[in-house]
Amino acid sequence: MRTLNSPRAFTLIELLVVIAIIGVLISLLLPAVQSAREAARRAQCTNNLKQIGLALHNYHDSNGVFPSAMNAWTAVQTAYFSAFTAILPYLEERPLFASYNLELNNTNPANTTATATRVSVFLCPTMTLPRPKPDPAYNDFAAPASYAASCGSRYAWGWSNTDLYGRADGVLVPNEEAPGPGRPVVGVRPVGITQITDGTSLTYMVGEQDYALRNYFFNPPDPRAGMPRGGNGVWCDGYPASATFSAYGPFNSHEYFRPSSRPDFREVSGLASFRSQHPGGAHFLYADGSVRFLKEGVHPPVYRALSTRAGGEVLSADSL
Repeated sequence: MRTLNSPRAFTLIELLVVIAIIGVLISLLLPAVQSAREAARRAQCTNNLKQIGLALHNYHDSNGVFPSAMNAWTAVQTAYFSAFTAILPYLEERPLFASYNLELNNTNPANTTATATRVSVFLCPTMTLPRPKPDPAYNDFAAPASYAASCGSRYAWGWSNTDLYGRADGVLVPNEEAPGPGRPVVGVRPVGITQITDGTSLTYMVGEQDYALRNYFFNPPDPRAGMPRGGNGVWCDGYPASATFSAYGPFNSHEYFRPSSRPDFREVSGLASFRSQHPGGAHFLYADGSVRFLKEGVHPPVYRALSTRAGGEVLSADSL
């Protein structure tokens, strides 16, 4: 017989009700926690781009121009080092820059220790990787990056066929162009800030990229054939789709497709199109050093106009 002073235990029904209430509270709390974490990641991504912007402007102060997006040729061989390679000394990465031989290709064994080094300022905390990167087991010695230089509104691969696609019209441009088959390669001077006549606050020069392209897999004869590839972004290689993008293709699309019947299939496939894993858009660094989030619903003509340095487009504040 129970006395008046004996403790009363929970019934099974009461226990189940408490568990259900706790479950509801957790389900309500999780989105808030995830939202707070994403807000923190977006803040870090914004800070990364601001640091990159400061480094680009310090480079400009020292050299009178911004760095080339892709340094394609040297006296020795193709080098392809990127604008991000060039600004390493301005990001407190001088020892890493000193270890990089700019006269050699980024795949040269003399450079692979440097190129395999992850640089935190080049990595957005929201970006995830579907595979190891770098992956020395497959002779991949290039560390990933979440950002790419903007060569403008023209086809990113157009540097090799400018008679068909036009010259790069952005802020960070390749250092050479080939007008077309059989035509001589010509040098291209880097861009100075006085050439950005559209306005530095209305011209972006770096944007986000990620490794979330769906249906983008390794193909034979690569031993990883069939495995997810997701993207090609690296900081050391200025080649298109690695560290040079354009506004030619779709913005913030993660659907990879290969319409091989089109000569510009690389670009419309999304390989060199700006995108991110932030919900709803991506961050861009503008030529005035500001960083702004561009929503994926932006009108394509506005998106392309913001990539040109001297296009003469008229943009209103409510179009951004």
